[in-house]
Amino acid sequence: MNDSCKYKWFVHFLDTIIKMPEFNVLKVDIYGRQYPIRGESDPEYIQSVARFVDAKMREIDTEASGLPALKVAILAALNITDELFKAQEGQTLSPSLRIEFEDRIHKWIDLLDAELAEVSDVSDAESQLADII
Repeated sequence: MNDSCKYKWFVHFLDTIIKMPEFNVLKVDIYGRQYPIRGESDPEYIQSVARFVDAKMREIDTEASGLPALKVAILAALNITDELFKAQEGQTLSPSLRIEFEDRIHKWIDLLDAELAEVSDVSDAESQLADII
């Protein structure tokens, strides 16, 4: 076996390691336990996701206390998935997102009203001018 074939797998292995993305390793607290989470996402984002899962599990625990942690986790996963599916279907928005959209819609309506008022004034002026001419 020649040397080039002998070390080809090692060179491939090194290439794979070098090309691997960097992962952030972060410890998060979910439902009273610490978990090391490894991912490419920003650490603040990972913490935010973990806090969301923790809050959802605690919400379930409040509604149905005494359940084992595994059942709480499964119910939380089902609730989160239900919210995701509904959001993807456009059936529901989070309260903060709904408020943001309503604010934007009201601003757009105000802008349209202002534009329509200007157009109305112009058409009134044009009709008055037409009457004069």
